[in-house]
Amino acid sequence: ATTARTTNPYYIEVNRSQNVVIVYSRGNNGTYSDIAKVFVASTGAPDSETPLGTFTTTDRYEALYLVGNVWGHYTVRINGPIFFHSVPYFTKGAPWDNLEYLEYNKLGTGASAGCIRLAVRDAKWIYDNIPYGTTVKIYDSPTLPAGVAKPSAIKIDETDENRGWDPR
Repeated sequence: ATTARTTNPYYIEVNRSQNVVIVYSRGNNGTYSDIAKVFVASTGAPDSETPLGTFTTTDRYEALYLVGNVWGHYTVRINGPIFFHSVPYFTKGAPWDNLEYLEYNKLGTGASAGCIRLAVRDAKWIYDNIPYGTTVKIYDSPTLPAGVAKPSAIKIDETDENRGWDPR
């Protein structure tokens, strides 16, 4: 985590190698040393890598039309065309039963066109809690910080009639 002092309540790190998003909260001493949330994610596929670097969040959209004629819900811009958002849906919003379940089953691996995909509840948490101007550091590392474990990704049974619903 960073030692920079600021009034922003959160700082985010994205480990592309591990496909994990770590949200740090600001401790009493003003540094981002407390882990608030850890999410399994899908960063960019090998031919569409998520950019490395340090960025700040800007605008957000409850739903955004994405590359591939799909919708990302609870989107928060990281940099240019790169967002945090839900795993893609074939339709916008309710009834929420058109999840691209084959893509959902890729959570924990590099699978996106560069954005950072999350389960709906995780994307909504970022959308609801991460303010404009939050620092996001995207990096590669074969390991996670001490005390951080990669969350398990739920797998959807592709033959289940409810496969279009986010299981989390």
